[in-house]
Amino acid sequence: MLAPGWTVYDRRLRYQTFDVMGMLCAGRNAIGAILADGWYRGRIGFGGGRRNIWGEHLALLAQLEIFYEDGSSETHRDR
Repeated sequence: MLAPGWTVYDRRLRYQTFDVMGMLCAGRNAIGAILADGWYRGRIGFGGGRRNIWGEHLALLAQLEIFYEDGSSETHRDR
């Protein structure tokens, strides 16, 4: 929840990585994500706080890197 944490969004974006190798199977796989307001555009402050301090739009940049036993690899990106 609220990961990867607060930052100064106009100067840097934090990201989080996960090892999903144990979840992959032969054939087609899928990745899902749930986005929420969090620190970026959630309500922050006293007396009801303010919303959208850093911005209004949610976004996700996902990258899956697969490394095979033979030394080859694949990279898949989506946003």
